[in-house]
Amino acid sequence: MTDERLSKIMQILSEMWRIVRELKARVDAIERCLGRDGFNVILDETHVPEKHGLLGGKTLLSTGSGGVKRIIRHAFCDQCGSMLVSANISVCTECGRKLCQKCTVRYNNRTFCVECLQHLLQLDKKDFKVLLSIASNRTSIAQISECTGMVKEDIIASVSKLRSLRLIYRRGISVFSRIFVTDDGLSVLGAYMQIYREDRDIVELLKKFALKAVDYNGQQGNH
Repeated sequence: MTDERLSKIMQILSEMWRIVRELKARVDAIERCLGRDGFNVILDETHVPEKHGLLGGKTLLSTGSGGVKRIIRHAFCDQCGSMLVSANISVCTECGRKLCQKCTVRYNNRTFCVECLQHLLQLDKKDFKVLLSIASNRTSIAQISECTGMVKEDIIASVSKLRSLRLIYRRGISVFSRIFVTDDGLSVLGAYMQIYREDRDIVELLKKFALKAVDYNGQQGNH
């Protein structure tokens, strides 16, 4: 056997050995990725909560074993934390929070979260109770106190605030005057009703007025 022929045989054997090593390395990699039952994971799916302010989505990632990992990001209400259904997602026009229908407040054809609406209107629950009482024809301090349980000083402060915001106005002269709710006041009343409609004290107050939460939706009724 000539040296040239022997050299070619050695080259062929060397190449074959290289191929065997590569095949073994691939087999070892596959074995490391095998599950306990001996199956290779081709598609792995993970569900995670979406970040604040984002509406969710999907991401596909390739794995080292040649498989695919699918990450599904679910949207949750940024106010109460409940999972959102895409058809019922609202977004606060002020802060961009994503909201479920229960946490969505609509006012003047805009969508708000509770925090942004309260910051915009600067009213608290006591002010809402006074406004609701006046809209229900309980306009004197004594009548409002009897219905709400609020003390005189708080009622006077709320009335003053509501008048300064032009949510109520007085009509008439002296003892013959009466307080009424403005159109803006009715809109605010409807917005705050969305916030407090399920609170026990508000439910009891509505019972005293023989009303339901839907009776105040921004329209003045005959009560």
